[in-house]
Amino acid sequence: MAIDTRASAARSNRIGTLFAQNRQVPLVGVLIVVCIALTFTTTTFLTGANIKSVILGAAIDLVLVAGQTVVIIGGGFDLSIGSVVGLSAVSIGLLIGAGMPWWLATVIAVLIGGLCGMFNGLLIAKLGISPLIATLGTMFAFQGLALVVTQSATVYATGTPLVDSIGQASWLGMPAPAWISIIILLIFAAIMRWWKFGREVFLVGGNREAARLVGVNVARNLITSYVIMGLLSGIAGALAIGRVGTANATTGANEPLTVIAAVVVGGAALAGGEGSVIGAGLGVILIGLVQNAVVLLNVSVFWQQLVVGAVLIIAVAANVLNSRVRDALMVRAVLRRGDRTLPEGSPAGAAGTVDNAGTANLDTTPLMAKDVIDADPQGSPPQSRGQELTNDRRRQE
Repeated sequence: MAIDTRASAARSNRIGTLFAQNRQVPLVGVLIVVCIALTFTTTTFLTGANIKSVILGAAIDLVLVAGQTVVIIGGGFDLSIGSVVGLSAVSIGLLIGAGMPWWLATVIAVLIGGLCGMFNGLLIAKLGISPLIATLGTMFAFQGLALVVTQSATVYATGTPLVDSIGQASWLGMPAPAWISIIILLIFAAIMRWWKFGREVFLVGGNREAARLVGVNVARNLITSYVIMGLLSGIAGALAIGRVGTANATTGANEPLTVIAAVVVGGAALAGGEGSVIGAGLGVILIGLVQNAVVLLNVSVFWQQLVVGAVLIIAVAANVLNSRVRDALMVRAVLRRGDRTLPEGSPAGAAGTVDNAGTANLDTTPLMAKDVIDADPQGSPPQSRGQELTNDRRRQE
């Protein structure tokens, strides 16, 4: 009987650990619940046309969350992405109208997006301006530039392969923009998981001083993150004008907050150092499903934003609760094993210990950058100036 009890407790602990350590598991659960609810409460949710509509509506956001996740993990965020989307989209329309081939106009527009991202990165990394202030300012500046170059007019890309073969086309039964966005999402998920750049972004977002101490070029890493965001905003702009064939200076204006919300719902911390590209993609799908649900259920337009906002608050609150459960399970696992040292990343910190009675004893003395620098390369602990003088006197005697 005791063995069965212990086995049951072990299974429960493993299940709890799975949910706590993988932030995407609860989000997938919410998505499944929403899909089941819509299946039984509407007659059109599972139709091919509706599913394609949801996927196509999420395509642009999926491209943008890939870049925004990189930026947020690195400790920043970008409010200017909507304006960059609009500027890139109208650039394509203007260049095509001037007789330039559509593919060359698209490449130039994506590069314009990259330049906008580089400008943001320089303001933040080199001048030390807050990401909020810097990208809020450039949001208005880039949109103003789009208004100037278009004279507030609508530009067109109709009749080009960008519209006919990409924006409004289907590949293997699924909208072409959806394929493009999924490929981009998977590429950046791999970059953030396995490439050196991705690991450095996590380190910079978690502790910039520690990143500098281990040799990471923090400024270059930040600028690269914003350049990536700009390039992906340029691609999103191309998809935006390709989808409807027209664009103006306000194209993409509603994207920033939706994208940031999706990244946070997907498990990212606005303080930096945590996040998942795949989780952000799931956040986009959840927001898209909720927006689709309020339409299918004939919810008044006056209530739609309230419903979407309430769902987002619940999802973020669940994410925070899951984080706390994860930390609690981590400490409990250490206490059960009776290890002397708590694992790195636990709430007790790397300096915590556990006594024989199972009580956590925490050394709350912070490790300062000076301590790391002054430490002996062979691993001996750092010494104070007084200790050094005492040792010198003893050697002289």
